[in-house]
Amino acid sequence: MEIFKQFEEKLNKLPTSPGVYLMKDVNNSVIYIGKAKNIKNRVNQYFRNYENHFVRIRSMISKIFDFDYIMTDTEVCALILECNLIKKYLPKYNVLLKDSRNFPYIKLTLSEDYPRIVLTRKVENDGSKYFGPFLSNFSVECLIEIIREFFKIRSCNKIIKEGVKLNPCLDYHLGFCSAPCAFKISHEEYRNIFYKAILFLKGKTGSVVKWMRFKMKNCVNDLEFEKAKKYKNKIETLICLENNQKMFSSSKKENIDIIGLFKGLSILCVQIFYMRDGKVVGSEYFLFDGESSKEEVLTSFIKQFYFLSTILPREILIPFEIEELESLQEWLQSFSTSKVKIIVPKKGEKLKLLEIVNRNAAESTKKIIFKNKINYIISE
Repeated sequence: MEIFKQFEEKLNKLPTSPGVYLMKDVNNSVIYIGKAKNIKNRVNQYFRNYENHFVRIRSMISKIFDFDYIMTDTEVCALILECNLIKKYLPKYNVLLKDSRNFPYIKLTLSEDYPRIVLTRKVENDGSKYFGPFLSNFSVECLIEIIREFFKIRSCNKIIKEGVKLNPCLDYHLGFCSAPCAFKISHEEYRNIFYKAILFLKGKTGSVVKWMRFKMKNCVNDLEFEKAKKYKNKIETLICLENNQKMFSSSKKENIDIIGLFKGLSILCVQIFYMRDGKVVGSEYFLFDGESSKEEVLTSFIKQFYFLSTILPREILIPFEIEELESLQEWLQSFSTSKVKIIVPKKGEKLKLLEIVNRNAAESTKKIIFKNKINYIISE
């Protein structure tokens, strides 16, 4: 191959250490970044086995005008560097994950004397308790509104100091806050109610649903149909969230991410389900170019999805073995407070969970294809 002869001398002088390689085009722009346990072997593979690569990689190779490399001490260091460089350069031929992972959470500020409830998209190690992730702002906003109306938990950022009485805001007069800032409730009473709100978020919704049904009935009797409809919608949202949580109820209170995959010739879908305390609390899917291999997409997805993540599950279930599994696992554990395992389940409940997520990936793919009228062929 002509391009191999062009780089033959440079390829022969490559080091055999771990590291990262950067492919560049005629404009000196970085078009591809990869990690290697052995830089020399890995880079040589592109030019020696040209016909064995996917179309996208062959296209990338044809655009290479030069390449560079950075040596590292270990493969895990190379993986971290690769993630940083991909984030910096966004190379054209890498499998890139669009950053749409800012899912909404409900945050309870436990470190404050009178804790607040707020919506957030950033999870921090600040002593607060977080519930989520949720699939939409609507679900979170609805839950927060229910909690504020039923439990009267504050959401303002007032600084409440002992002996300093403040004027209650509009939320108190509308029935959405117990006004601890104006001493309308004692510290002990507020704390007791707050912990009941936590139990509600953990799934103890019976008393709240019963109360909302009572309010809805009263609204109907008073011919306040708009208000009645709002309570009906809130009840339906709660029931929907409960059903999602019960979807994969497990005897073990496990925190697991389940990654499924479905590939066609024109499109590839990665679906992820989040299980927290043995219950599914959310899911999302991501679409990629169908010209990439399943292993390349799955490996790139894991690297980019969990890069600088604030919360990691104890286990990540994936549908098949990948070459970088051990180094990825070591990398994840390097910035997690607890052990993280990447598992390819072969039998039992976890395999069944993975099969369900794979089916959801197929269904998500079909929905997108139908919506956008994409020509679609199932890959063998």
